[in-house]
Amino acid sequence: MSSKTESKSSLASDKHIAVKAENEIENEKLSEAQKSVVWKVGVDQFHRVCRHLICMKLVKEHIPNKLAHDIMHELMKLAAPMERTANDPQSVSILFSELMRVLRTPTSSSLRLYKIALGSKPCLPSPQTVRAFLQHFASPKLGWIIEISDYGEGPGYVMNYLNMIKYIRERDVHSCITEIYDIETARICRVLNEKHYMEENAISDIALLPVRETREKLYRLMRDRLVLMQEVPRTSSHEPKSTTYLWTTNPQFLISTMKNRTENALLKVRIRYQHTYSSNKHLLEHEEKFKTMESDLRSKMANNLNRLRMAQLKLDETLMMYSCF
Repeated sequence: MSSKTESKSSLASDKHIAVKAENEIENEKLSEAQKSVVWKVGVDQFHRVCRHLICMKLVKEHIPNKLAHDIMHELMKLAAPMERTANDPQSVSILFSELMRVLRTPTSSSLRLYKIALGSKPCLPSPQTVRAFLQHFASPKLGWIIEISDYGEGPGYVMNYLNMIKYIRERDVHSCITEIYDIETARICRVLNEKHYMEENAISDIALLPVRETREKLYRLMRDRLVLMQEVPRTSSHEPKSTTYLWTTNPQFLISTMKNRTENALLKVRIRYQHTYSSNKHLLEHEEKFKTMESDLRSKMANNLNRLRMAQLKLDETLMMYSCF
């Protein structure tokens, strides 16, 4: 009886050793396979996701309407699998019928019911309402989407990422020039951005400024290389009286100026954050050792650091928009 028990235990032990050896061999194979695997950061995909978030933020700021937000979000979502790079100026065409199908399909968190007007009951989006929003986004003033003609399957719509990023840049440039100079100078730059080449008198009329003031501001902008002047002689003599002087913006220098200002502001915010943290490190890391008054001071310091952190994120977003798109 004892010999049988010993043989069984011996078999069990041998089986355990064999299984252990097999597991070790499998682990060695797996480790060898893992050594040959190369991981790479999806930089382009990260930039595409960031671009979509920036564009959706623009839509939300422009029209605080959930249906408008969902229309643009679903257009981007439907076009995303066919995108090639983050620098694509436009998306592929999405059929209106496909967009309507998605907008009428409930999600896990929403029944896709929208209030179209004040006092109205939530309901499914109608084709007429969706077309109205699409036409607004496709208007010449915005140009955020492009309507494609009907080729038998219904109209299609293309996301114009280039125009959306351009719109954000022009808005930031307008704010920057207003801060550096004044609102009238920013208005002159906006007029030149829209019309490209203009004479001094035409700029004065559209910007609603006196000719003399317009001339002074233009020459100051030209001195700072933010605008350019193009001479167009009407005769071969090149005399000033027979020469037309056209003004235009200097887009490359404007973008370079915005990048430099953003980088300088980001550096200052980071330095201020490091100084604030290092100066109050004892308050922030050892809350339980301090009394009520010092706890209030700690709370104030934490709020200041949080504001600096949010400012840094905003500047990082702006810098990415000027550097990557």
